[in-house]
Amino acid sequence: MCCPCLSSGWGFSSFQVAIAVSGSEREGIEMHATVGDRLVVHGAVVGEHDKCGEIIEVRGVGGEPPFLVRFEDGHQALVFPGPDAVIVHEHRGS
Repeated sequence: MCCPCLSSGWGFSSFQVAIAVSGSEREGIEMHATVGDRLVVHGAVVGEHDKCGEIIEVRGVGGEPPFLVRFEDGHQALVFPGPDAVIVHEHRGS
């Protein structure tokens, strides 16, 4: 099942899903976010729902983790996203 924050009222027309893949300096995936972006952590096992939250503070340098996230159930957590997470960037008009 898709995360409710992406399927109800937050259509893909308003947001872009993006993950920046790093170059030769580092292997793996770098995540960059700004306040107001969404963090979606996909369920790790069958039947586990995705967890969605709003990034309310970016504590890393240059938009990198950790992120302070307010999840849909109201709790806040300092998150170092793993490979099961994506950043949904708020669409910024040009």
